[in-house]
Amino acid sequence: MKRENLRRIILSTTAIFMPILMFFMSPIIIVMAAGEGTIAACTLTFLILFILSLVIGRFWCGWICPCGGMQDIIGMGFEKKTKKSPLDYLKYIFFIFWFGAIVLFFATAGGIHSINVLYNLDNGIGGLYPAMLYLSWAMFAALFVLTAILGSRTFCRYLCPMCVFFIIGRKIGKVCKIPQLGLIPNAGNCIGCNRCTRSCPMGIEVSKMVRSGDTYDSNCINCGACSYNCKKGALRYGFKGKI
Repeated sequence: MKRENLRRIILSTTAIFMPILMFFMSPIIIVMAAGEGTIAACTLTFLILFILSLVIGRFWCGWICPCGGMQDIIGMGFEKKTKKSPLDYLKYIFFIFWFGAIVLFFATAGGIHSINVLYNLDNGIGGLYPAMLYLSWAMFAALFVLTAILGSRTFCRYLCPMCVFFIIGRKIGKVCKIPQLGLIPNAGNCIGCNRCTRSCPMGIEVSKMVRSGDTYDSNCINCGACSYNCKKGALRYGFKGKI
């Protein structure tokens, strides 16, 4: 199976199962649990993803995230792409408030008292599933509007506070010179066709990065779509010491 097809299948599958996956990756549940001094399954999920981001950056965003899957499904009906703008800083502002709330709630609760992977699931997933289903539908509608107005992967680029964890992780990994997954350029093979840029769901000007020899961009979700669509070998998707 071709890599890009596999990625799309995974994302579509996680998007379908969004109402269930939200129990294990909801940023809201993390804050709720922090208010009781509890580390929930969601908290552990993000801690694990942060550690992994030292090596694979925002791979979660490009390959697994159900919210990303929803946006890719919606994006198939639109050609508009996001672009560099002051809106890029919104996710950092949201992250400060979100992470600040977690720290404040833990402090108010007197610190960490317990780890409960079944937090908020005392009655099982079935009891809360309808609410999560309706919330998923509401998210899909909101993402549709955002995509129509601002372009593909709008939430990922401008609004998602969780992705800041992965951006920080990747930068730490880069400073520590940990081999990281990413794009390896070969500018000599680039013919300026811009296929890489057109295929990027995040609206990154990949062709410019290839010609400069520096393919690091905090908005890159490590999906590899650009390298997959490059027919001249100007981009390779893999590991190297520095990205």
